[in-house]
Amino acid sequence: MKNRFKIFTTILSVLGCFAFLSQTQAQLPPEIPGNPDGCYPAFNTAEGCNALFNVTGGIGDTGLGWFSLFIVGDGSFNTGVGAGALAINSPVAGVGANDNTAVGTAAMLLNLNGSDNVAVGINTLLGNNGAEVQVGSFNNAIGSFAMHRNFDGNFNNVVGRRALFSNITGDGNNALGDFALFDNVNGGFNVAIGDSALENNTSGSENVAVGDAALLSNTTGNGNTAVGEVALESNTNGFDNTAVGGLALLVNTTGSNNTAVGWDAMRLNTTASANTAVGAFALFNNDTGPRNTAVGSEALFNTNQTAAGNAQRNTAVGIQALRSNTIGSSNNAVGDDALFANTTGSFNQAMGVNALLTNLAGSANVAIGDNAGFNLRGSNNTTVGTGSSANGITTGSNNTTLGFRAGLGITSSSGNIILGLGAGPNTAFVGSDNIYIGNNVTSTAFESGRTRIRDSAGPIAGTNSTVFFGGIFNAPVGAINQTVKVNAAGQLGGLVSSARFKTDI
Repeated sequence: MKNRFKIFTTILSVLGCFAFLSQTQAQLPPEIPGNPDGCYPAFNTAEGCNALFNVTGGIGDTGLGWFSLFIVGDGSFNTGVGAGALAINSPVAGVGANDNTAVGTAAMLLNLNGSDNVAVGINTLLGNNGAEVQVGSFNNAIGSFAMHRNFDGNFNNVVGRRALFSNITGDGNNALGDFALFDNVNGGFNVAIGDSALENNTSGSENVAVGDAALLSNTTGNGNTAVGEVALESNTNGFDNTAVGGLALLVNTTGSNNTAVGWDAMRLNTTASANTAVGAFALFNNDTGPRNTAVGSEALFNTNQTAAGNAQRNTAVGIQALRSNTIGSSNNAVGDDALFANTTGSFNQAMGVNALLTNLAGSANVAIGDNAGFNLRGSNNTTVGTGSSANGITTGSNNTTLGFRAGLGITSSSGNIILGLGAGPNTAFVGSDNIYIGNNVTSTAFESGRTRIRDSAGPIAGTNSTVFFGGIFNAPVGAINQTVKVNAAGQLGGLVSSARFKTDI
């Protein structure tokens, strides 16, 4: 009741200023005799006290309700239904506000020169005061108090209670939902669908918000897209962000150029920019770290959680890939659970399911293959092959393994080169600087500095009895057996005579 009383008080206070116009200005001509009530010349229709009170040259106007189209002047083809609808329409002589439709008490109450507007609902397109509503045209507003303060905004479409309530000069906005774009003043070409979508926007432009409270706090940010309940809710002036999914980029304030697709994706991001998160909870805890890419549910979930540094330039593709990462940077993980436990390690490359799964702080490792480097935690290791180095390299560094399950037993050793299926130690091993080449070539537990090539002492003893080398210097001509030696330079070669029987040769 109080609101209704205020509405009628507003109408009376405005119209009171025109109480004496009947004595000084032209009034509606008498009805055409012999016709139904409300039939007036020039195709005008009026029903209600002071409806169409002052018509000078307007034609085709219809006023139904007290003071509807009270002053129409030269305006034509206007329709006002409701007390005070289009009451002060085009009071300037010779200037016509045309083709307006206002349905509802005080709808378009203070319109002056605006044309081609549609207002449906109490106080829709009413205007802040007579001086503020001037030339707004081509607007459509449906809902109580929709576009209430419009000044000269044009081409706006609004459906919902108090939608675009504060708009003054904003053009080309579309708002659907209660309080959608409520505070917009001069922002243009925004789309808000959902209750309170873009509610606090003032001058931000070219934003799209679909979902209740989507982009709720945005004020000056431009070019944002939010689809989902409370998506980008806290954004104030961040720009060019895309959030698709409920709670996506929920607390982002000034971060820009981010893309978050999925429920709760990048939820805690505030100022970080240029991140991409696709998947539920992807990059969930990231706060300020820039230029990360996470594709998969919970990928890079904990990045920057401790705020101890700015984790950046990480790429995680796969469910829970790099999930535990906090401040590690420049890591690439492709595969479910790849680099799952990594926290501070950087410059790691993991490709394959569970690749480098338990790495914590190790850096500059490369693991390619499912379960490759599964328990690897050292640094500067390279392991290629399914299950290669899977059991160890807990602290070892600078190891290279290539082959299915190669180097299974390496733990804290370093500087080993292992090539071949199952090559190298397959139980706990701490030796370093060894070279193992060949399928299933094995070792003793503590050896270091040793080279084994197709070792006949391996698990298939007796099968590796022949070795051929190319590129040996002083090689014999023809099918001749010859003794070989290693010279002082470490080069393998043939002897020109028998060193077993002669000296000083």
